[in-house]
Order: sequence, then C-alpha cells, then structure tokens
Amino acid sequence: GALVTEVDPSGPSAGVLRPGDVILAVNGQTVASAAEAGRTLQQLQSGRFARILLWRGDGEVFVTVRKE
Repeated sequence: GALVTEVDPSGPSAGVLRPGDVILAVNGQTVASAAEAGRTLQQLQSGRFARILLWRGDGEVFVTVRKE
C-alpha cells in the first residue's frame, strides 16, 4: 500500500485522509506504492469521486474523496 505521511489542510482530502493511513486500493484497484496510487487518482476526471480503501488503526475503512 501507500503510506499517507501528510495531508494538505486545504486540499480535497483534508479531514478524510490522515497521516499514518495506508492506501490499499483506489476505485477497486489495488495499489502497492504511492506512485501507483497517484497514477490511479490522476486517471480520475475532475469533479469525480474516488473510493479509497485504507488501513487505519486496526482495520480497513472506505473513504471517498472528490478530485478537484
């Protein structure tokens, strides 16, 4: 997965993603690295939502983020 190390407080993922989260999948596509997660998110059109599977704490959590 891709470890979240920081979150832009004025970006679309503020309040959704947290430092320490590990991104496991984006829109059903498993990701193995930050680069892979970034490429998958770049393919998303502006205004669309990404469904992100995270490992947070002791379990998996789904969150949604709207791409600007």
